[in-house]
Amino acid sequence: MYNATEVASWWLVNSFLTSNGLPSTMPFPDLLYWYKAFLFKDIAEYSIEKEWRFICKCEAKSNDPFLEISCGNRLKAIYYGPYIEADIKDHLRTWAYSHKIEEYDVSLDNKSDKFDLLVHPLK
Repeated sequence: MYNATEVASWWLVNSFLTSNGLPSTMPFPDLLYWYKAFLFKDIAEYSIEKEWRFICKCEAKSNDPFLEISCGNRLKAIYYGPYIEADIKDHLRTWAYSHKIEEYDVSLDNKSDKFDLLVHPLK
C-alpha cells in the first residue's frame, strides 16, 4: 500500500500558500510519485473498476454536505470504504434503497500479503 501522507500534506500546504499569494518553497516529498502513479494506474487488478468520483466545488452547495445524484440507469452499485462518515453513509444508503442500487462495504484484508479487498454486500 502506498502511504500518501507526505504528498497530501505537501499538497495542502502548497495550496494554502499559493491561494494566499505566497510562494511555495517546499520541495515535493516523493520524487518517484509520478512514476509510481503512471505504473500503477492501469494495472490489471483495477481493470474491472469502472469508477467515477464526484467532487462538487459549486459555491451554491458549499454549505450542503449532500448533493442530489441523478443517475438514470447508469449507477449500478455504491462501494463504502471503511472511513466513510456515518451520516454520509446513512444518507447514501437511504438514497440507494429508494433507487434499488446495490451496496457493498469494502475493507482491506490485513492478513493478506497483497492487501486484498474484502467486499461484503449490504442488504
